[in-house]
Amino acid sequence: DRYLELIREAVRAVEIPIIGSLNGVTSEGWISYAKGIEEAGADGLELNVYFFPTDLSMEGRLVEERCLEIVRAVRSEISLPLAVKLLPAFSSLGNMARRMVEAGAQALVLFNRFYQPQIDIAELRYLDDLELSREGETRLPLFWIRLLRDHLEASLAASTGVESSREVIQYLLAGADVVMTTSALLREGIPHMKRLVDGLREWLESREIDSVDSIRGLLSCGRLSKAEPAARARYIDILQRYPARTEADR
Repeated sequence: DRYLELIREAVRAVEIPIIGSLNGVTSEGWISYAKGIEEAGADGLELNVYFFPTDLSMEGRLVEERCLEIVRAVRSEISLPLAVKLLPAFSSLGNMARRMVEAGAQALVLFNRFYQPQIDIAELRYLDDLELSREGETRLPLFWIRLLRDHLEASLAASTGVESSREVIQYLLAGADVVMTTSALLREGIPHMKRLVDGLREWLESREIDSVDSIRGLLSCGRLSKAEPAARARYIDILQRYPARTEADR
C-alpha cells in the first residue's frame, strides 16, 4: 500500500515523530488499517472520524455512539498514542469530547470540516473543488480550545485557519498544545513552515518570554470563573458597541 510505504519512508528520512492519519466509516476497516500504520513505524495515529449522517431518521445519539465505537475499537487494537479529529457539529460538543477521551483518545484535534461543494450556476452542477481553510475560520476552534483546555485529560491540537504566526500564537494562548496547518503549506509551500516558527519566536522574544509553555492556555476559560455567563455578557457587550450603518453611510 502506497500510504504505508510513505510512512516507512518518512520514518527513515526524519528524526521528528511521524503521525499517521486514518479516515474511515466502519470499525472493521479502521482496525485493520490502524494496525498497518503502527507496523509501518508511525509514532502516533490520528483518527479522522468523518461520518456524514444523511439518514434523517438517525438520531444524534446513534451518530455519537457510532463514532465512539470506532475509537474504542481502534484503541483496543493498537498501542500508539491516539488522537481523534472532531467535527464541530455535535449538539453537545464538550460532552462528546469528554466521551472521546473516555473511549481512549489521548488527544483531540479541533476541527475537521464537512466537504461543502459549491454550485456552478452556468453549468447547473456541483463543483468538485476543494476550498482550503483560511484565517477567518479560527474563531470556532479558538472558542472550544479555550473552553476545553482545563476540563479534559487530553492534549488539544488546533487545526483550522492557520495562515501566519499570528494564528499560531492565538491558538497557543487559547490552550492548544500543538498547532497544525496544511492549507497554508499547500498555498505557500513547505518553506512557509519556517516563517511560522520564526514569527512565533520573534513574538516571544519581543516580550521577553522564555518558552511556549509560558503562554499556553494563558487565555483559556479555566483562568476565568463562570465562563458561560462571562461569554454571554461579552457577546452582548460586543453587539451593543458594534457601529451600525446609517443611510448617510451607504
